[in-house]
Amino acid sequence: MYDELASQELIPGMLTHLEEEIDQLSNVESLQQSLAQGIYLIEEEQIGLLTQFSTLNTLLNDVSSKSKNFNVYQERVNSLSIELKDILGDLINKQQTLESNPALLEKLIARWDKIQSLLQKHQVDNIDNLIHVRESLGKKLEETQELQHRIKALKEKLLELEQSLEDLSQQLHRNREEVSPKLCGEMEKIISKMGMQNAKFKIDLKLEDHFLTNGKEQIDFLFSANLGSDFKPIKKVASGGEISRIMLSIKAILSQFKQLPSIVFDEIDTGVSGAVSNEIANIMANMSENMQVLTITHLPQVAAKGKQHFLVYKEIKDNTTKTKLKELNQEQRVKELAQMLSGEELTRTAIDHAKQLLN
Repeated sequence: MYDELASQELIPGMLTHLEEEIDQLSNVESLQQSLAQGIYLIEEEQIGLLTQFSTLNTLLNDVSSKSKNFNVYQERVNSLSIELKDILGDLINKQQTLESNPALLEKLIARWDKIQSLLQKHQVDNIDNLIHVRESLGKKLEETQELQHRIKALKEKLLELEQSLEDLSQQLHRNREEVSPKLCGEMEKIISKMGMQNAKFKIDLKLEDHFLTNGKEQIDFLFSANLGSDFKPIKKVASGGEISRIMLSIKAILSQFKQLPSIVFDEIDTGVSGAVSNEIANIMANMSENMQVLTITHLPQVAAKGKQHFLVYKEIKDNTTKTKLKELNQEQRVKELAQMLSGEELTRTAIDHAKQLLN
């Protein structure tokens, strides 16, 4: 649309000039005849205007010689005679240059028709308004071209980022391939201490053709609890107790590499007891050397490894139940631990056992 307007070289007032040129070329023969007749009227030897003005001038010259009052008329006639000669010269020049040009006439008419079409198309009634439309479209075109340049630049930047992301994803995949066997080996060592001597782990890395949250691969943790068992996803084959021990082994390993201020275990010892629970407690105690470990537990073997104890209990007041937290002193620690060992009824044996566990 803009190109169509720009190709017409629109100029204010051009339509009037164009119409004049079309009118002239359309009436060349008639104009030539009229010019020829006008030239004849001016310069014809017997009755032409120049001859008549010459006769008039001779007459007024004779009158002026007899009375100065007539000088002004003689001067005016002289001026008219000079102007008439100029007009004659212009008419002759115009007659000589005026010629028929059908090709040019056709071109001018086509241009006039095109401009009329543009006026109608853009619903304006003069060239000035049409020029305003052209300038407005030109500005929008510049904005569009600028936007296209920005889009192109952004696409190029996107390609760069995608390539960078691809490189990082490939590096991440190689790192995972390298560290996965080591992680599985460490998990197997830790979990074997918790009564799962035959447990095996495998990390399956499946490359995808699109980017995911953490690279371009799906990561599946596979687990085999017994010798000869197939590897299957942990969430499908591991029991609650096994999952608790697996999670503890993972966190125990990660705590060695990631500087965490605190870590919370919420009944991670669920489903285990005896020597396994004691080993779980040892693992968490080792972790507490490098960070704060908060453990919620119902196992006395685990609780006894803590250096500080808090009792969580509920209290009913004004028909409202509130959960409260209380720090325990040494005597209260022994009492609560003994109750975990023997139940509500405290026995001397439970108390002695609790002291032994704490020491």
